Amino acid sequence: PSPTEPEKTLSQCEPGDCVEVSAVSAALIQSISRRITFEGGAALIIDYGNNFASKQSLRGIKGHEFVHPLQEPGKVDLSADVNFEWLKKMALYPFKRESNKNGKNELVRIHGPVTQGEFLTNMGIQYRVSALLEQISEEDTESLNRLYQGYQRLVEAEDVIQGGMGKSYKAMALTSAPPKSRLKTISDCAGFTKLR
Repeated sequence: PSPTEPEKTLSQCEPGDCVEVSAVSAALIQSISRRITFEGGAALIIDYGNNFASKQSLRGIKGHEFVHPLQEPGKVDLSADVNFEWLKKMALYPFKRESNKNGKNELVRIHGPVTQGEFLTNMGIQYRVSALLEQISEEDTESLNRLYQGYQRLVEAEDVIQGGMGKSYKAMALTSAPPKSRLKTISDCAGFTKLR
């Protein structure tokens, strides 16, 4: 089989393409979506991944280093990229009672995914960091640097700062849809629109 191009989505895959599909993720997101559908509420998902199917993201991690996933079975943590496109599709998987004529669940809203950097910026992390920096003495350059570097690591991409998680991690939320009578008064989910 031919490997799948990284930018392909599951719907663009052709026979013979290799992709990772997580049945456990599908079952979990459907369970969360079903609960939100019938009981209301929200869910926030933050993890590293993409908005497309990976061709081979399974990896082992030991001592904060990447290693072969089968290097030491039972002693190596296994990890794989989350396919957010797959999660979105599975979260909207139609349930008989709440599906519309198009077969979509309209009782759950999906926000994102956006990068972790965008999400945290939209949540106002820059204001929180600024407030924390003001509480640290100017002479304590070690604490000032540690706080600012931690902030950068959370919001910047790997190519901007070593260990940057701002682009590789994504955030997605599921919320219950408001009643149709209130649709125009409900704003988007916090973290998924620019902070005003």
